[in-house]
Amino acid sequence: MPPYHLLFSFRLHLLSLMLVTLVGQAQPPAPAEPRLGSFEFRWELDVPLLVGGGGLAILGEYLAQETHPLTLQQLPSYERQQINGFDRVATFQNHAGAATATDILAAGAAVTPLLLLASREVRHDLIPVLVVYAETATTSMGFTNLIKASVLRVRPYVYNPEVPSERKRVPDARHSFFSGHTANTAAFSFLTAYMISKYSEHPAVKATAWTGAALLPATVGFLRVKAGRHFPTDVLVGYAVGASIGVLIPHLHRLQLPPDTAARRLRLHMVGNGVGLVYAL
Repeated sequence: MPPYHLLFSFRLHLLSLMLVTLVGQAQPPAPAEPRLGSFEFRWELDVPLLVGGGGLAILGEYLAQETHPLTLQQLPSYERQQINGFDRVATFQNHAGAATATDILAAGAAVTPLLLLASREVRHDLIPVLVVYAETATTSMGFTNLIKASVLRVRPYVYNPEVPSERKRVPDARHSFFSGHTANTAAFSFLTAYMISKYSEHPAVKATAWTGAALLPATVGFLRVKAGRHFPTDVLVGYAVGASIGVLIPHLHRLQLPPDTAARRLRLHMVGNGVGLVYAL
């Protein structure tokens, strides 16, 4: 497992613990006028998600560390002809620079949601935003490691005869499915785009955010294949899983407008010779 991954995972576990403690000590906030785009903390939702996400991250990392490496006797049995035509292209790839680039991009994506705290509107929802961030991170990383340690699909470079056998005989060589770099980058990118779409009133900013959210994990996925670290199917599944987590978790925390507020946003308007209903978003 890359050093940055271990360090970042440790920080996420620590962040989850701090948030649980902070929330436990916090006093219920005074009632306020609901603001569109806001996120909210709900005990019945966030305590299970924080505890479950943290537990999932710890379990996934533990199982990943317990993976047994391939033996020297097993290596000759892995031939690229065994791989389906769609995925086989990855067995010819071994670009070290591409692997380094994905480490940098994934680490950058991880801190991107926190940069939104520069906005006063986002800081107004500091606790819910940090909770959403922690839940997204631990769920994505934990679920990814759990699947990796369960499936034990060997990486493409194991099928490449040009790669030294020493590199193939490490536990991480059996963690190909699915791509954690792609999944985590997608989770953080889509989380960032979702938050921007809720707090920003500018359509161009929202469109740019969603475009960037779609392109960044796609780039990481392409480079992971180029590095020989993942098959195309690994990055496709990782993309789908990460994007789903990055959208679903913040969506669960969106501030629900009370019925009277929602009713006030529904207005009657004269349209030509008739009457129309308009809901103000």
